[in-house]
Amino acid sequence: MTYPDAGVYRLLLPAMEVPETAAFADFVLAPLKTREDLLETALIFTENQGDIIASSAQLHCHQNTVRYRLNKIREITGLQNASDAELYLQLRLALLIDKAKTPANP
Repeated sequence: MTYPDAGVYRLLLPAMEVPETAAFADFVLAPLKTREDLLETALIFTENQGDIIASSAQLHCHQNTVRYRLNKIREITGLQNASDAELYLQLRLALLIDKAKTPANP
C-alpha cells in the first residue's frame, strides 16, 4: 500500500503515537467487546455510513432493533447524549483506530 492509498489512515498513523488515541478507542469499544450483538451492530452501522435502514437489512432485523441496539451502545459507552451522526463518528473513529493498531494477519 502506498501513502496516498492509505486514505484516512494517513491522519491516524501519526496519532497512533499519542496514548490518548488508543485510550479513546478502548473507551468506546471495550464495553462493546463483551456484547457481540452490539459490536456487530456498531460495525454494520459504520459500514453503512450511519444508515439505519441499510444496517437493519444487513443485520436481518427490524429498524427498531437497530435503534434499540444503538441506544444500548450509547448507554454502555456513556454517549447517551450523542446524536446518530455523532455516535456514528465516534464509533467509526474508534473502529478505525482499533483496526490501525491491530497488526495485519500474514
